Amino acid sequence: MRKLLVADVPTTRRWPIIEIVPGSAIPPPTNDRLEKLQSDFGQRFPAAYVSFLQRLNGAKLRPNEVVGAGRPFVIERFLPVLDDFQSDKDNGWADMSVVVAQLDARIFTDPDTARLDLVPIAALFAGDFLVLDYRTNPQNPSVGVWDHEASEDFEPVVSPVAADFAGLEELIGQPAA
Repeated sequence: MRKLLVADVPTTRRWPIIEIVPGSAIPPPTNDRLEKLQSDFGQRFPAAYVSFLQRLNGAKLRPNEVVGAGRPFVIERFLPVLDDFQSDKDNGWADMSVVVAQLDARIFTDPDTARLDLVPIAALFAGDFLVLDYRTNPQNPSVGVWDHEASEDFEPVVSPVAADFAGLEELIGQPAA
């Protein structure tokens, strides 16, 4: 399978206009860091998500309430992908790899594989997370809300929100003119 690099992301797409808290987005991750994460997780990130990381890595939305799957949810922040989470005192705790380690078996579906079927991408109010759900389509995962209270080890509970990451962007922003 060909590796997806930041340089491979199309630049002609008309992005939704997404308003963020000023100064909340941080520099994008390096290609090496993205490759390492994807290798560690056993999944390829969709191009729309890689592009989002280029533009809005770790961003906090304004407004931050989104309605998906018939219910509102509040996005506290998108999880940053940091090249060195240990040296970033402000954002290291929220780094995607740190969150994956904290959630551990509750976001895995098979105890016998290291492949991560649910990749957390944003922290939601009250402890839930938005996740890329690779169980639906390994090449183009859907987006759902992972329920921290209902999920058990190797039995995660996810409510669908969008068919893919581009669909989530449409929910959180208005299409560009």
